[in-house]
Parts: sequence; C-alpha cells; structure tokens
Amino acid sequence: MARPRGALAAATLVVALLCFAYVLDPLPEGLNATFFSDANWSAEIVRTMVDPRLSTESAFAAWRGSPPDVFSATWSGTILVVRDGTYTFATASDDGSWLYVDRQLVVDNGGNHATRLAKASLHLTRGVHALFVKHFQSGGPFDLEVTWARGDAPLEAVPAWALAPRSVSFVRFLASVAVRRAVRWALWLGLAVAIVALAASTRAPLARYAAAPTLPSIETCLLATGALMLLFVLPHEIESDGRVRYLALAQLFEWREVSPIPYSLAGPLFSAPLYLLGKVVLTSEWWCARFNALVFIAGIVVAYRLLQRRLDATVLMPFLLLLVAASMFPHHVQQYYAEVFTAVLVALGLAAVASGHAVAGWTAAIAGVVNTPVTVVALAAPALWHARETRRLRHLVPVLVAAGAIAIESWIRRGSPFVTGYEANHGEASVLTYAGRPGFSYPLLFGLLSVLLSFGKGLVFYAPGLLRRVGRHDPHVSDSAFRCYKLWMVFLAALILIYSKWWAWYGGWYWGPRFFLFAAFPACLALAVGLAGRRQSTLRALLLMFAALSLSAWVAIDGVVFQMSGLGVCRDVNFEALCWYVPEFSPLWRPFVEFTRPPLDRAAVGAYFCVVYAWLAIPLVREILNRLTSERSTQPPPPPLSRASRTPYSAA
Repeated sequence: MARPRGALAAATLVVALLCFAYVLDPLPEGLNATFFSDANWSAEIVRTMVDPRLSTESAFAAWRGSPPDVFSATWSGTILVVRDGTYTFATASDDGSWLYVDRQLVVDNGGNHATRLAKASLHLTRGVHALFVKHFQSGGPFDLEVTWARGDAPLEAVPAWALAPRSVSFVRFLASVAVRRAVRWALWLGLAVAIVALAASTRAPLARYAAAPTLPSIETCLLATGALMLLFVLPHEIESDGRVRYLALAQLFEWREVSPIPYSLAGPLFSAPLYLLGKVVLTSEWWCARFNALVFIAGIVVAYRLLQRRLDATVLMPFLLLLVAASMFPHHVQQYYAEVFTAVLVALGLAAVASGHAVAGWTAAIAGVVNTPVTVVALAAPALWHARETRRLRHLVPVLVAAGAIAIESWIRRGSPFVTGYEANHGEASVLTYAGRPGFSYPLLFGLLSVLLSFGKGLVFYAPGLLRRVGRHDPHVSDSAFRCYKLWMVFLAALILIYSKWWAWYGGWYWGPRFFLFAAFPACLALAVGLAGRRQSTLRALLLMFAALSLSAWVAIDGVVFQMSGLGVCRDVNFEALCWYVPEFSPLWRPFVEFTRPPLDRAAVGAYFCVVYAWLAIPLVREILNRLTSERSTQPPPPPLSRASRTPYSAA
C-alpha cells in the first residue's frame, strides 16, 4: 500500500512543479494578435491577445463568436526552426493576407478575393526567426489559414509550440517548449498513475474477496448506485460563476493567457486533465461539468478508507449514504462552482489530520482553502485548536503556507499579492437596509441570524443534523473520529462568523446556503451517530432524529428535483429577499405552494433518494413504534373508582 501512495505522491509533486513552472514561464505559445475595426489596420484597436492558431477560429474567438463584416488583424512574434532547410509557407485567405519572415515578404496573397491559396519557399537556418502576418476582411465570408512545411512534406498548420510573441534565444525558446510539452504529458502521466495507484490499493480487498467471496452489502450497492446516478443520470451544466472559471481555464490552455478574474484557478487547474481529455473524447465542457461529481465520488471513497477503522460500521455506511442522498451535495455537484472542491478537500484533510496523517491532511486542506481564499481565515481556527490539543505549534504552519500560496496566485494573476479582485465588490441597492454596501459590511448579528435561521438560506433547515451533538464518549465513535468531528465543527463555526459579515452572505441567486456546503460533513456524521445509537435514545430524541433525517432527505430531493423552480420573482433585486426570509418563497417549501413537474432524469435521481431515505428511516420508525407500544403496555391501569365517586350527586 505504501508504494502506490508513494508513486501517487511523487507523480502529484512532479505535475504540481511542472504546472507551477508552466504558469510562471513568461513565454507563452502563439503570436501577438491585434484586431482592428476597419480593413486598413488604422482604426481603433478592438482586441489584443496571444494567439496560438492563426486561423479562422482565432477571429471567431477574438470577436467572441460574432466577427463583423469588416475588420483587419496582424500577428507578430517569432517562430522556432529546429533544423536547417528549405521551408514553404502558405496562406489561404478570404480576403487578403501577407506573410513576412525576418522582415522579408514571403507570401503575397493580397486583394479582395474568395478563399485562395498562395505559397512560397525560402531557406532558413536553425534558430529563432521573426514572423509577421497581416490579414483583412472586407465583407462576405472570411477565411484564414497559415500553414508551413519543411522540404517536400505536405503543408500543415504551424504548431503552437513553435510560436512565441517575442524574440528570445534559441536555448531559451527550447526550454520553454520543453516545459509546455512536459506539462501535457505530466497531466496524462498523473492521471495514469492515479488509476494504477487506485487499482493497486484495491488489490488486497479484491484478494480477500476472492479468497472468501461474499455478496456486497445493501449499503455498498446503494452507494455505488448513487455514484452512477450523480455522474451519469443527474444533469450537469456550466453557468454563471462556473462559466467564468471554465473560460479562465480555457483561456489558459487555448490562448496562454492568465485570467485576472477574482476566483481562484486552483480548482480549475485540478480539472485540467478532464479538459485535455475532452480534446480526445466528447468535449472539454462535458468532462469539466462533471468535475465536482468526480471530486465528490472520490471523496466518498477516500472517506471510507480513512474512517473505516475509526468509525463503527453502523455509523460509517449511513454517514456516507447521507452525504450522497440526504445532504446539500447532490445539488452542488451539478455545477462547476468552487464549493465542492473546497468542502471535500478541507473535510478530508482535517479528517486525515485527526487520524495522524498530518502532512497529507494539511496539504489537502491547503489546496481546498486556496481554491476559496477567504476560507484561509477559517482554517486558522482548527489549526489553533489542534495545535493546542497536541501542543505542537507546527500545525500553524499550514495556515501560513495557504496564505502564501494565495498571495503568490494573486501576484502572478493580478500583479500584486495584495490584490484579491474583490476590492469594492458590492451588490445592488434595494429596499433592504444594508444592501449595496461593499465587502464585509453586513452587521454580524443579523448575518448570524440569517445564516442560521433564515427560511431560504438557514443552516438549521439545510443541515439539521448540526442540531445533534456527537459526544466524546459515544460508543460508536473512536477518539480520532471525535477529534475529526471537533475539527469540522471548529472550521464551520469560523466559516459562519466570516461569511456572516460578507455583503453577499446568501450566495446570490442560488439554491440554499451556497458557502456552507462544508456543513454537510459534521451534520451527516451527527445524524449517522444518532441512527446507530437509536436503541439507547429516548422517545423524544428518536422523534427529533426522525424529523432531522426526513428534512435532510428532503434537502437532497428538493435540490435536485425542484431547485429554484417557481421562484423567478426573486431574480428582481427588490424581491430577492423573499427567497431568503419568507417561508412560501423558500426553495425548500416552494414545491408545496407551486408544483413544477420535473424532467424524467431528475425525477429518477429523486426516486433513488427516496429509496435511501426509506432504508435509513425504517429502522428508526420501527424503534419509535416499539417504544410507543412498550410504553403503553407498561403504563399502570387507573385506580378503581369508589362508590361515592361513582354517584354523580350527594345523598342530600
């Protein structure tokens, strides 16, 4: 087991270092492209970018898919020639185009014309040569393709790796090409090593199964079914903030530009193998839309391996089932937002720290908080708590490392480690008293009340398991599992305090408490512990447990089947608070006011959630009924009435 883990850790380190070198490398692939709004390269510049393709697709990308009838463009930079020889350059364009090498006109394809190919040859020595291309479009269809060939080889598109936007030495150019190509191979290698490590880690369980084959438990079958449901049946899409993150990733790979968007690129970079896989199978968007579902499913597997010796089986399997089918996660995994990646990595990281795997645990937690930079403050709370419990100040180092990583990303992407991209960020002013103010301007008391108790965003309604406390001496929970629960609760408490003052504590137009997905982990664990200890609970506690379980199941069902249906009025800034504070406009209760028929795929996932709910609830209901029956049977009969009490009137 140690060898697969070591190989996976080494591969992850190599990929991380190469990606870091790739991001820091100031020499991107492609030429400097400049687009003008007229056909003479003299009007105002509309857009500049580093373009690796020099093709019709480049123009579509520059004009965001809607190029005008008239425009012009230039491409300038250098081209890498690895070997001496005779090279043929060609342009196929509609309308005119010209190509220069080392300031010498090589291809003249000028004039107004339909798509026409023009080519010419020249001798080039090994090294870096200047390249300049210009093109104009003067109405009608347009087309542009720049190709080259060495010797008698057929013409092909100029590869992006051979282009650079400025002149550098031959050795420097080669080093940059090596890093860029190595990153692509390293990502595929990392994916292959992860698959091999996963297969190797399952070898021992498979061997035990082969030696004594047994049928998988019903909980295992339900979990496997849930993974398939969430990955293939549940619809996935990339929109809103997720679309911004996806386009930033595409911008990095397609145009070698680092986007200055305020959202972190840590999570999207982890989805880079899926983006590249989409170049071969299906599409990049199809794979990236399922990134959060894959992260969540992998997190379930890791949680099982991490906690199987620290939690009783009667707690562990219900805990995982609750995460899959009775929590906020099913709604969140439909999108490409940041919350799933952050919640899963921080939760599993803290669980690993509590289990004695400090290095791996803090590393995962750091990756999670870097993806959502404000949570680095919340990470300080469990780090301080664990440092006090263990009397080891080294557990504070991960907070500093995470803060440093966030500062470095801001420095690379925005030019300063202190520029977050959220400066003066604020919403629209409305009838609400504190609307329109920027930053952390919301009153803390009102924020706490809203985060915890509001009908449309309150954690009490979306994670009711938080109302049950896991005790240190619970027979179903080991010491390390209890430490894990405490770390989770400390992190969540800090998270609530931080976001309670944020002007957008509600997460915008979004189903439920968007920023508090992490709460599902301690809430589901508390529910699972309560279900396992139902025989030792009072009747009142059992009834409260049944109510919490039912509400948790409804959270998952509503989040997938109904979402924000029937709540279009809340898109208006003057009425959006209805979805926060008014019960009949809460996403949880709106289906009982205005029912919307769900599509078949969402209904199928909802039916699966109902099956899981029945599996978890039936033993609890049976225990409640048994308790009610036993109380009735053991209740003493009323005392017999005396003769006087049976006479309605006195003798008088």
